[in-house]
Amino acid sequence: MFEIRTQANQIFQHATRSVVLTPVPFFLVYTLFLRRTVWSWTFSFARSIFSNLPKHQKPSTFPPFLGDLILIYVAWAWVLVLVWTFANVAFDAYLAQPPLDKRKLPLSSGSKDPNGSLLTGLKSQREFVSNAAFAELTVIAHDDLTRRQTIFRELDRNGSSTWSQLVTVCIGHLYLPTERINNFIYSTPKIASATALEENKDVVNHLPRMVPPPRNDNVYAVRPNTKHSGLDVISSFAKSTGSYSESHPKDSSKRHPLGFLVDCILPSEQRKLLSQSRAADSLRRYFLDFVQLPYVGPPFRQTFARRAEAIVLGSTEQSGSNLLSLTNCARGLAKLAVCASTEDSWGKASKDVAKIIRTFSATISRVEEFMAGLEPHWTDVEFHEKAVPDVEKLIQVLKRNLNLMLDTYDGYEELGLTFKEKRVAREMAALGRHEAGTLSHAARDDSGIEMRERKQV
Repeated sequence: MFEIRTQANQIFQHATRSVVLTPVPFFLVYTLFLRRTVWSWTFSFARSIFSNLPKHQKPSTFPPFLGDLILIYVAWAWVLVLVWTFANVAFDAYLAQPPLDKRKLPLSSGSKDPNGSLLTGLKSQREFVSNAAFAELTVIAHDDLTRRQTIFRELDRNGSSTWSQLVTVCIGHLYLPTERINNFIYSTPKIASATALEENKDVVNHLPRMVPPPRNDNVYAVRPNTKHSGLDVISSFAKSTGSYSESHPKDSSKRHPLGFLVDCILPSEQRKLLSQSRAADSLRRYFLDFVQLPYVGPPFRQTFARRAEAIVLGSTEQSGSNLLSLTNCARGLAKLAVCASTEDSWGKASKDVAKIIRTFSATISRVEEFMAGLEPHWTDVEFHEKAVPDVEKLIQVLKRNLNLMLDTYDGYEELGLTFKEKRVAREMAALGRHEAGTLSHAARDDSGIEMRERKQV
């Protein structure tokens, strides 16, 4: 409720701004398109009840109660936008709450097998269930000392230990951005095999082939003399010009002589490709003029931020929930890896820390490399800079937690990382001044949580 109260003023302002400019298009659409249709339907229904009405009656051009109609429309539209905006804000505030029960404990604490329920939620294919499970993992890793220690101690679970299954699920989830980027880059449905890829490696995909491909005939075979001299080309050009002008006297004046020369030199297939390329260029030009329109064009533009979110975080509609699950997964897994240095009495969790660090480093490297090389779409006419807040937030969370793990295991020589891997991880975890301040603040918060947990124990 506190978040809804703080955003109440913004909700009212958004509803008012959305309705201010709508009476003019409403008047045009209602008067020109809807009024006669609605009038005919209503009049036919009223004649079935009241028999004294005339058989045919047409409405006037402008309704006599236009002012009252516009006021009613504005009032109902404002209420509708207000309800929509309030529902979105309330739903976001509800989902942002931690998954705790009435006792302020994780939801899986009431189960007979709490960690088994947590693993089932993490492996679930349903988006809402998996997001809630990753949020609960973050709460357990940061605030629940008892549950955190049980994750390290449960070694006899079916399949493998609780820690091993949890690490496998979280690493697979953190690999999703890399997998989406690879699918976007290497998705080439036109090339079906490696042989075809090798044969077409010198062909630019977005340009039509103007020259026939290399022939596979026997080069030593005797070929017929098919060479044409310059006189043959000129004579064929003259014959085609004369035959065209005789058979089509009306169009001979409209045909440019260069057109006949192109027809003589280029085969029919190449002329067809050239005409298709010109048609595509003209169509693209018309569409580009359309997307530059102020009010109609924006829905048809593929902005840089929208493309980057759809590729890195999944579809545009699910980018927010996917970002939340990725950040919760990174924070929970990194915190468990940090706490394993002091709380893992069996010493099993430290063997997977190197794999976790490699996953964080590889994900950061892949996302940053892709964002640096991604070019704006040709419909993004208002492109200024490569600023995608959701992707940048994901990178910051990954770097912050990677820094925490590197600082915790800095003195461990038998961690399983080579010197090169440690150096690359340090470079990937490099933070700016603002991010470093956030990191120190987050570290102080984590140390405060640990102090409170020790007092409770």
